[in-house]
Amino acid sequence: MLVANLAGAYATNYITYVSLRFLCGFCQSGVILASFVLMNEMIGSSKRALVGVATQAFFALGIVFLTLMSYYVRDWRHLILSITITGIPLALVNIFYIPESPRWLKSVGNIKEALNVLKHIALKNGSISKWKENYATTMNRNTEEGMNKSPASTRSAVNCNTNSLLDLFRHPVLLQLTLIQIFSWCVNGATYYGD
Repeated sequence: MLVANLAGAYATNYITYVSLRFLCGFCQSGVILASFVLMNEMIGSSKRALVGVATQAFFALGIVFLTLMSYYVRDWRHLILSITITGIPLALVNIFYIPESPRWLKSVGNIKEALNVLKHIALKNGSISKWKENYATTMNRNTEEGMNKSPASTRSAVNCNTNSLLDLFRHPVLLQLTLIQIFSWCVNGATYYGD
């Protein structure tokens, strides 16, 4: 996304510029969604609403910051360069500081790595004593289960439990909720970005 944004500053024609902006917008949707999901995984349930609202507040503050930046940086090429440079520290924080999703690690069979991430979270939350009790129980259970299963059967069990996007459309309740969300996103997007 940052590369496409940076390349947009050096676009020599309109089609190239629009194509690069489309690529940025396409990537941005995925980044926002993945960030929100990962954030909610890492935050305790009692603080999720507050953090979710605060995240949207930072989005609004970013738009205000962009307005101020565009007031002082009048050339559009320099403005795009400034925006890209501003995004580099955020990308580095995401790459090097924020851990992988423990749920995703578990879903692909990396249980030990998922437990290490959860241990790190427990350490930061100050609940390491609870962690030590639960960790020993979980590791003993996984070790016993692992002794009874071959690595091939463990991999096939992980693959059998994977979900797909089609699962959202198979169950009537999930179908209804999915269609409401799709409609809401379209209306909000058209209202926010449209005329």
